[in-house]
Amino acid sequence: MEASGSVIAKLFEVFFQFLDLFFFVRCVFPWQQAVVLRFGKYNRTLKQGFHLVIPFHIEHLMIEHTVPTTTNLAPQSLTTKDGASVLVSAVLTWRVTDVRKVLLEVEGKENILIDTAYGLLARAVANSTWEELMSKAFLTNVARDIRRRGKKWGIDVLQLQLSDLTRSKTFRVLQHGAATPVQQVVV
Repeated sequence: MEASGSVIAKLFEVFFQFLDLFFFVRCVFPWQQAVVLRFGKYNRTLKQGFHLVIPFHIEHLMIEHTVPTTTNLAPQSLTTKDGASVLVSAVLTWRVTDVRKVLLEVEGKENILIDTAYGLLARAVANSTWEELMSKAFLTNVARDIRRRGKKWGIDVLQLQLSDLTRSKTFRVLQHGAATPVQQVVV
């Protein structure tokens, strides 16, 4: 019985793929933009609305959401310029502004943004004292640097918020269970 169910599902899938060949009107919703590829090469960018496309897979639509979204950055254990061990976590609010760049020049838009934010935040903490971390200028400067990098990939970083910034003690548990303070190397 299971085999016949999967055969029927496969037949439906093939049938709908066949029907898809003949669709020449596509809808891009208000929260989206799309890139049209003709024979695998960039042809045009579409905003919201109904659009005519050449069927039979001559033109292919790649759709991307362009409304703001948030990404939580997991806590990082870092050391400040004055030797304080701190735990930092943040929230990025961002949106896609250039769908052509995001879809055709970037693989894993969220990962590239997260990795960039981690690196820039870590460098900023390492180059600041505990008192400087508490200033509004610290967060403003880090957000500006992340925003500048994101623009290269078609991403606009709208806001960076620290969700946690606390002093902490860092310990490494050895194989036998004894805990010792960790020496951190700041690059």
